[in-house]
Amino acid sequence: MRLNKHILFIIVMNFFILLPYVGFNQTQHKNQLIKTIQSETNQREKYLNTLSLGEFYKTNNIGKAD
Repeated sequence: MRLNKHILFIIVMNFFILLPYVGFNQTQHKNQLIKTIQSETNQREKYLNTLSLGEFYKTNNIGKAD
């Protein structure tokens, strides 16, 4: 029983330690897509990157996906 509490504690602590890294990675991905869209000269590539940004927002922020 005591071992289970220790394992649960370790799992919960790892979750809270790793949570900021997930958010940072998502922000970094979003910023990279925006920079790519702004600098792209090929209209087809710009459109495809804009669709990718829309998919990102659909998953992470539905209000901005519109």
